Amino acid sequence: MKQRGRTRARFVGGRKAVLLALGCVACLLVAAAPAAADSIVYVKGSNVWLANADGSAQYQVTTDGTGEHPYRSPSQADDGTIAVGFGNEILRLKQNGTVLNRIDPPAILNSVSDPVDGPPIDVAISPDGTRIAYTMSSYTCPTAADCLGRTVTAYTAADHLTAPEQSGTTYLLDPSWATNSRTLQFGGYTHQVNVHDVGAASDVHWFDDYDVVGQADATDLGDGELNRQGTRLALVRDYGPAATVVWYDVTGNALSGLPAAPAMRCVTSADEGINGPTWSPDGESLAMADPEGIWVKRDAGNCASPAPQLIVPGGSNPDWGPAPVNPGPRESPQGAPAPGPVAVPASTPAPAPSGKCTTGSKAQRARCLAAARRAQALRKCKRKHGKAHARCVRAAKQERK
Repeated sequence: MKQRGRTRARFVGGRKAVLLALGCVACLLVAAAPAAADSIVYVKGSNVWLANADGSAQYQVTTDGTGEHPYRSPSQADDGTIAVGFGNEILRLKQNGTVLNRIDPPAILNSVSDPVDGPPIDVAISPDGTRIAYTMSSYTCPTAADCLGRTVTAYTAADHLTAPEQSGTTYLLDPSWATNSRTLQFGGYTHQVNVHDVGAASDVHWFDDYDVVGQADATDLGDGELNRQGTRLALVRDYGPAATVVWYDVTGNALSGLPAAPAMRCVTSADEGINGPTWSPDGESLAMADPEGIWVKRDAGNCASPAPQLIVPGGSNPDWGPAPVNPGPRESPQGAPAPGPVAVPASTPAPAPSGKCTTGSKAQRARCLAAARRAQALRKCKRKHGKAHARCVRAAKQERK
């Protein structure tokens, strides 16, 4: 495919002028104000944050993310419940960071029947908060097939792990919810924009870039979201320094049917690293991220005005939802394990060390020594997470000699 050339983003008066107008039909003249209750969840400094749709009231949801162990791909349900990738797990959180539950997805077979396991790279919770879609990826060199990075997308119940086969899997990526039972997912050439209904045996192809612009100017599309009204679609188009965010007018029913390819309305100027377009609940404003942070374009029907605003410098991976920022007091320290085996809290006095087990009967001294060894082993488990933590605790509790 021929890749269409682009100019780099322009700067005007010290602020990036991100948008270039396409043919804009029936553009609105007045910018739509964001609803006061809206919020955007995002990543900053490897942790999950929340902010109002204008960037105010920023609140740090998690505190234990690091450069080596960051939170990834947060999304929020309509009630403000957050789902996010962390290590090899999916965490479901309250706005104040309380862990509601942890899910460690099982290995799933990819398109060449190799198991894919490891970190969920894309996580999306449904608007009603009952399901989570997630993507895992691995690079494999199977016999009689090319060495490639291959992806698998699956679903689970939000409050507990359900088998991937129960709701259907695909070999696509970047799931985003169109309804509570339909996702958009993205693949490569001839399979760029697709819909998948939960439980369906396979995804259904919607359109490719060449269906909109013609083969001569076609490139790749992905990382997109349909607004909840089903009237507009935003996608990342092209790669590297040529990458843009494009949004389209959708004619027909994309919420349960399969309409014709949409019509382009607006496109940003080229901006390397631009990603993650997400719609406001009213479908009239669009947030996106680039290396500078999170930008919001109000009145998406008007390509030229108002100019987008940088609302969260340094933010990434935005997801816009209708819940207000209302975390309340924190209920537990960040990184606390889910209910089940737990490490000995630091504030709990440890059993006597082996050097103190010198009195009492032989049986009492043996029990004292075993308790001391278990306590020491449990203390070592505090730095572990997920399955590693559970395995460590089980091994510690079995310590006898």
